Amino acid sequence: MSVPNVLVSIGYAPNNDTLNRLHTVKPKYLAERKFYSCRQNNDILKYVNRGIDEGDFLGYAGDKEKSSGIFGANGLFTKKAIQDLRSMLRTTDSNIWHAVISFTENFGGKYMTSYKDAMELLKAELPNFFRDMGISPDNVVWYAGLHENTDNQHIHLGFFEKEPLFTRENSKEKRYRFGTVGQDVLNAFRIKIEERLTDASFDLKRSRRNLTDTAHDTLFHLQGLNDYERELKKQLLALYRALPIDGRVSYGSKNMDALRPQVNEIVNFIIKNNPNLKADFDMLFSDLARFDANRKRICEDQKIEDTSKYLIGEKYLTDIYRRLGDKVIKAALHIKQKGDREAKKCKTDLAKKRADKRHRGYLLDKALRIGADVDDEAINCFEEYRRRLAKANYERLVEEGVIEAE
Repeated sequence: MSVPNVLVSIGYAPNNDTLNRLHTVKPKYLAERKFYSCRQNNDILKYVNRGIDEGDFLGYAGDKEKSSGIFGANGLFTKKAIQDLRSMLRTTDSNIWHAVISFTENFGGKYMTSYKDAMELLKAELPNFFRDMGISPDNVVWYAGLHENTDNQHIHLGFFEKEPLFTRENSKEKRYRFGTVGQDVLNAFRIKIEERLTDASFDLKRSRRNLTDTAHDTLFHLQGLNDYERELKKQLLALYRALPIDGRVSYGSKNMDALRPQVNEIVNFIIKNNPNLKADFDMLFSDLARFDANRKRICEDQKIEDTSKYLIGEKYLTDIYRRLGDKVIKAALHIKQKGDREAKKCKTDLAKKRADKRHRGYLLDKALRIGADVDDEAINCFEEYRRRLAKANYERLVEEGVIEAE
């Protein structure tokens, strides 16, 4: 008997209204509410954030799980954000739902590689899940954490309503939604999670994120000085000395046309010499080839002769080089700006030489610590193309009588 790749279990800590309506309030319910509303030392947020060695309500004592930390739709929570969330949990009158999304070892190892996978998954699927529950996604506060070093990776998810907006049939009274979640809703959520994680667009997004993240780590967290790093330092020094003095300096800017091959050479050097990055790049290339092959098949089925406008492999790889190239340029630009500031302080040629020497030492120690945001414009365009093709293919099948229109 096969084991499902994804399992979802959910419960809730009753709110005061529910507890007051119970004829007998069991100690279990009171303890549960206390744990999930953060009214004890070892609470749900501490567990989700970093695990608890003993005394937690969930009964994981002795299970030394490693958590990615608490995250939400905008990334990892700061200490201040966790404090604010704890305050909200202590004061809310909403039921507090707590769910565990668990994966089989092989499936989780392949598709749940970091908290960023979990974050992207929940951002994409929670709104529909909340709507299926009958609550507004805009009226929900949610938080989660990925626990990684157990046999089965799993996500701890918690959420509650901000305001009582739920209404029952034939009643105008607004209340917090009742706690129970139907099995059909959970089944749909579980199916959509597996579909989302195995979807080609999600695969591509994960591959690109791994690629850019690994490149970022390579550029901005180098330690020591081996042959690879010496060569990288040499190439970056050559680039920063050749950077334009005026105008916009980015991978796609006109005044970088002559230097773009030099930037690409640095990107290729990083990819070639970093095994993890090379593996991520190869995976991305494989994903793109597989996706384009499928698109060609769809186009052939639809009698589309010019398939080039629908293929994304070359465009996507160009976008990857642009993003990685911008990281390289930002690093080199930061080096240049630092060197220029040092040079202005020098009054003599000897002082300038000494400053230049200090600047070389600074190169890998400090100058490469630059934060970079990777926007999702390209992947959004890709997903839009994909939706259009899926719609076109559906309409063709209806027209040919293969399926009936919904």
